[in-house]
Amino acid sequence: MERFGIQNPVLVSFLLIISSNYFASSQNDAGFKHEWAPFRVQVRVGLVLDLGSVEGKILGSSVSMALSDFYAVNSDYKTRVSLSVRNSRGEPILALASAVDLLQTVGVEAIIGGSSLQETKLLAEIGEQARVPV
Repeated sequence: MERFGIQNPVLVSFLLIISSNYFASSQNDAGFKHEWAPFRVQVRVGLVLDLGSVEGKILGSSVSMALSDFYAVNSDYKTRVSLSVRNSRGEPILALASAVDLLQTVGVEAIIGGSSLQETKLLAEIGEQARVPV
């Protein structure tokens, strides 16, 4: 739990940094809002967690709540981070398979995850090959 508590704020910051370019470009330069404009930009982010562990459950709900709180305060942003969660069950091979699935089927632009050193190394390798930040 100690190793996990430090990473949680970093991951939320990572999500916000990734989407900051989209937030800046989605703001209206004229200074007024078009409430009728349904256009939204989605930033797809994959979350690979061990949902059977306490850390995985806390991280999944924390990231989800952080995004909800952020968009509750900043409802005028046209960009939305869309989370796709996959369960690695603490197995490095399942984490790798989950990352490949996220990249191929969902088309994520970033991946967050890796609850062990092996999972992290595999996710980093697949992220490097796909040119996606992990």
